[in-house]
Amino acid sequence: MRRKPALPLILLMALAIAALAVAGCGGGDSDDSATADGAAANGAAEAGGGSGGGGDGEASEPVATSSLSKAQYVKRANAICTRHRERRVKALDEYREENPEDSEEENFAGSLQSVYVPMMKEEIAELRELGAPKGDEQRIEKTWKSFEKWVEEAEDLEGAEPTKQFNKEVIRAGNLAGNYGMIECTYG
Repeated sequence: MRRKPALPLILLMALAIAALAVAGCGGGDSDDSATADGAAANGAAEAGGGSGGGGDGEASEPVATSSLSKAQYVKRANAICTRHRERRVKALDEYREENPEDSEEENFAGSLQSVYVPMMKEEIAELRELGAPKGDEQRIEKTWKSFEKWVEEAEDLEGAEPTKQFNKEVIRAGNLAGNYGMIECTYG
């Protein structure tokens, strides 16, 4: 039996690829994007303030300083993101298999809220537990707040059509993570 690819996975990967393309996701140290979309997303997220929480009204604690070097931090963050992404892909596939009667739109909307959002919140919490290399606390805090805003936008999606703001948050989060070297964290 030939299996169709899961819409959520395809859509999320397409968004991640678009974020990488716009981000110019190199290993440079600058978190400034040369793209208008990245700058617009950056300004939109900062203008909106945000609590830094995971979308449920809870404010997250500011990231603490750790004893990790930047290289150690990036290696651990990439490992966390890889592990969580693999878990999400598996869970999204399982959701699709458990709901074969759903249309692709219903499948996307249902899996987004019941699988993707809760799992992203877990990933962000684990990444925050790493702390940040000394001197990079504000930059790392900005990155994880961006991911939290992305998750908030995902929670607010109605149906299967990503909003312009959601896409901007995906790009912004990808820019920030990728430019710090956390390339495995640029994927949803």
